[in-house]
Amino acid sequence: MHDDAHYCWELKLGAGHGWAGDPDATRRMLAQVFRHLLAAGWRVVLSTDTSSDRDLATLVLLKSAPAVSDSVFTISFAADAILRLIDAPADVAALIERVLWRRWSHGIAQAGATAAGVYVIRVASNPWAAAMASAEARLLTTCMVAELRQAGYSVYASLDLGAGKRGVDLETWVVVKDLPPF
Repeated sequence: MHDDAHYCWELKLGAGHGWAGDPDATRRMLAQVFRHLLAAGWRVVLSTDTSSDRDLATLVLLKSAPAVSDSVFTISFAADAILRLIDAPADVAALIERVLWRRWSHGIAQAGATAAGVYVIRVASNPWAAAMASAEARLLTTCMVAELRQAGYSVYASLDLGAGKRGVDLETWVVVKDLPPF
């Protein structure tokens, strides 16, 4: 749908595609979509859910000068207190681990690479579980974003890519290195 100055596209990720059953491949594809949108001059200005009865992620993009980044990757908040860093540079894994050890009183249960380009951090005692959600968990998330920013990374978009176990939402951050101002 479009008029003379505005456009609207819909992208649906369905089960009919070869990568749909592989969450890491889906997130890699998502990072590539954002990389190409940036290169074409489309910038995310709002990432929101405007529906009242179901998850309906909406990204508002505006035309800008093209931007190129050597590093576009995802951080996925997977079920059971797992963070999946997909194609993230090594300094990001170290940075996230440092924040978790400093800011989460329960620390990290396990961390390491599980597949090519995938680094998994299992956080001890899930800080983002509904029963655990607290000011400490919110501060932890804030510190992760702040430390990423300090290192030159921006959380560019945050998307719920579907329901996890027991209907738990699985948020994914798209992170970009050296994003120029809009």
